[in-house]
Amino acid sequence: MIDVFPTGICGCGQRQSENIELFNLMREVKRDFEGKVELNIMDYGTHIDEALLRLNQILEASGKGRLIELGLGAQLFRSLIPLIAINGKIAFTTSVPSKEALYAKIREALMT
Repeated sequence: MIDVFPTGICGCGQRQSENIELFNLMREVKRDFEGKVELNIMDYGTHIDEALLRLNQILEASGKGRLIELGLGAQLFRSLIPLIAINGKIAFTTSVPSKEALYAKIREALMT
């Protein structure tokens, strides 16, 4: 399972090119790992509560505090994105990883 938290939660649209790069990379992942991985791309529109809940689960599984416990709420959320989690644990934060780095982590997760 790969959870993807795209940029742009602030609604400013200033990081749109980063999302284009991220979504292109996710299309390649879907193609190259077809049937081996499940992609869960967060929707912040009407599903913001579910995205925050999932992020809290990932933070806890990664040994971090929940957003509310960190006292930062959505501010921290914005500072983490883009965020990619693999099997419920943080794999990459704050920038879109290279294809090679992401694929290495995916292959590692598939072997365990």
